[in-house]
Amino acid sequence: MKFYFFAKALEQMADTESRNEMTDILAGVLKKASPKEARIIAYLLQGEIGPQFKKLKLNIAENFCSEAMAKAFGKKKKSIKENYGKAGDLGDVARKLSKKEKHTLELKQAYSELKSIAESSGAGSHQEKLERLASLLKKAAPLEAKYLARMVVGDLRVGASTYTFLDALSLAKTGKGEFREELERQYNNSSDLGLVAEEFMKKGKDAFEASVIQLYSPLRPQLAQRASSADEILESMKKAAIEPKYDGFRVQLHCKGKKVKLYSRNLKETTDMFPEIVKAARKQIKEEAIIDGEALAYDENTESFYPFQITIQRKRKYGVEEKMKELPLRMFAFDLLYKKGKSLMQLPYRKRKEELKRIIKKGKTIEVAEETITGKSAEIKELFEKYLDRDLEGLMAKDPNSHYIAGARKHAWLKLKQSYRGKLADTVDVVILGYLRGKGKRAKLGIGALIGGVYNEREDGFETIAKIGSGLSEKQTKKLKKMLDKIRLKKKPKKVKSKLDADVWVKAKYVIEVTADQITRSPTHTCASEKGKGLSLRFPRTVSFIRADKDAKDATTTSEIRRMFEKQKK
Repeated sequence: MKFYFFAKALEQMADTESRNEMTDILAGVLKKASPKEARIIAYLLQGEIGPQFKKLKLNIAENFCSEAMAKAFGKKKKSIKENYGKAGDLGDVARKLSKKEKHTLELKQAYSELKSIAESSGAGSHQEKLERLASLLKKAAPLEAKYLARMVVGDLRVGASTYTFLDALSLAKTGKGEFREELERQYNNSSDLGLVAEEFMKKGKDAFEASVIQLYSPLRPQLAQRASSADEILESMKKAAIEPKYDGFRVQLHCKGKKVKLYSRNLKETTDMFPEIVKAARKQIKEEAIIDGEALAYDENTESFYPFQITIQRKRKYGVEEKMKELPLRMFAFDLLYKKGKSLMQLPYRKRKEELKRIIKKGKTIEVAEETITGKSAEIKELFEKYLDRDLEGLMAKDPNSHYIAGARKHAWLKLKQSYRGKLADTVDVVILGYLRGKGKRAKLGIGALIGGVYNEREDGFETIAKIGSGLSEKQTKKLKKMLDKIRLKKKPKKVKSKLDADVWVKAKYVIEVTADQITRSPTHTCASEKGKGLSLRFPRTVSFIRADKDAKDATTTSEIRRMFEKQKK
């Protein structure tokens, strides 16, 4: 397949806001693609070179791309930067500068070059990457150059989601969307969209039978719904396995002998960040396994856990050993998904927990999360208070007979957290969509109010829920402005539904934790909108800085907000 055919489809997708039209366009491309090419398309559409959990990344800055474009098109770097300043898109600049008329570049060839650029490292790699990227751009016709430039800086601007791709994949292979749900399950179990695409295009529905979870290929974690009381928990399950709710890092641990890898909630490899957990796993875990758990910083002097704002300091690339001595981690294992080559996900939770206890030896760093199985509301309330007294976040309630469903947020797992203040019984994880500059003192800080949104899973977009102007210190506000200005956009993204007009729109990337007095109906916001009124947070304020453990799509969802609103009315 010619790269031009893919680039043309991307251009058509960028020109429409209809998800159905995007699906049809993408299905048309996939029909003409070989299984290998389908894999490449999956990765490139995600802005990746391989699965998201692999360390293979392009990491090309706009400045570097400008330098490569200057070399490829015989221009001065200053001229490229000036044109970029006017256009706001390096892709558009590349399209205007490319003079190549014939479409000779192959999709596999373009991908191979991009992969080589990503793999280049060590002494002399800067120059090698520059030469390779300039050479690739030189081979590209105008439309091809546009999307190559956008790919390398990680800003495709198409708006197609993983779910759109899965719909298109089913449509391309079978002419129907009937396999979308099963394809999503495959993706949740492997976190490798390219692998799912290649296998399905090669084998059709037979690919589902051969699919198994694998070591060192992280699953998308199962998530919990919110509960507002012990009684509500027992309305969902007759008996509940009650565990403490730890406010730390989600850790998915994969191990076989001495080989141990750790993955975060958003599928990033964190092995090098937490060496004490790796060391403990080699000593304490007796069998080949995939374990789900949570890690927190622990104060050995007071025998208490630090809050998340302290634990987050362990997420770093440099100074790991020093921080490990200062803030040692404890990992609490609460689920066993795989053992000795077999998936345990279809076993009831109580049996998975029993197996988990069998394979973990006693030790200081890794331990099995405590649990109490009960069907009594009074006992759940008592446990809740006990956990709060230990400075934990609340409790988790799990159906003892439930299966593990990767990527799902089901009522088989419920979380009950401490109220912060006001009438809203839980905090909301809000994604920053833009900001207003403000007036007076706020104008000097650069941010008057943040425009916060939640994630609509069904629409694969973001809806506004609040203007947030309090909770951050002046120092935090100034720091946040610098962070946001690095991802500012020329206009509102297609995936954002808003009635507000931000002074500055930004890429949906950063998540903050917000509390409020209550959820109300408002004509200003678009979350779960009905009859022109959406749901909004009344008197919102930030309770923590950026949640480094969460991506934009890990924000609170529209459906969760709707449920919180309904519970609030009772």
